[in-house]
Amino acid sequence: MEYALHSDPRMAGSGRTPATEVLADLGNSYVAMTYTRVGGAADLAFTPEFSSSLDAAGFTPSLFATISVADNGDGSETVTVRDSVPLGGTEGARFTRLRTCL
Repeated sequence: MEYALHSDPRMAGSGRTPATEVLADLGNSYVAMTYTRVGGAADLAFTPEFSSSLDAAGFTPSLFATISVADNGDGSETVTVRDSVPLGGTEGARFTRLRTCL
């Protein structure tokens, strides 16, 4: 994970963990996730996942929208994605996780 999130493995708590927030988009509120990744790494796959439960089977990797990808100038990128399900509907709570595959 240290490599994938472009953080320093020699430094505890380097501040590169994904963060969540509520984002207004298209007239609705959505759960959004922002994470930093190593830029241009062809050997990594990042899959943001959202769910209405913490059950592993409930997370859906394909239902999100990319809001922004910003080059940080240090070999990393900051990515913000949002859930495709608006808050306040029949879904109730929404949960996020970031799946990273090498």
